[in-house]
Amino acid sequence: MLEQLCDRWSLIVIRDLMFGNRRSYDELFAQMAAWGRRHARPSRELSVRAELLEKGGAPLWNAFMDELRHLHLGAPRPARSVFGELQAAYEKSRAHRA
Repeated sequence: MLEQLCDRWSLIVIRDLMFGNRRSYDELFAQMAAWGRRHARPSRELSVRAELLEKGGAPLWNAFMDELRHLHLGAPRPARSVFGELQAAYEKSRAHRA
């Protein structure tokens, strides 16, 4: 998706994030994925994770951030694995396509 953003889309994406009242970075990867899903039209199996992140909203993003803190900063392991949920959805979508 980043290849598509380049100079042509960067300001548009930043504008949409700003005027959509999204002010923190923890929402950025989810909002960028949602934007890419709407505008780049990726395959179902490649977009299923972005769709789940978008639909999960703040509760899912917060759980994801907890897991990232565990993986990268040594924070305690959360009970929920968002990575696991996203990977399972991807694998299910991929198997359904085959």
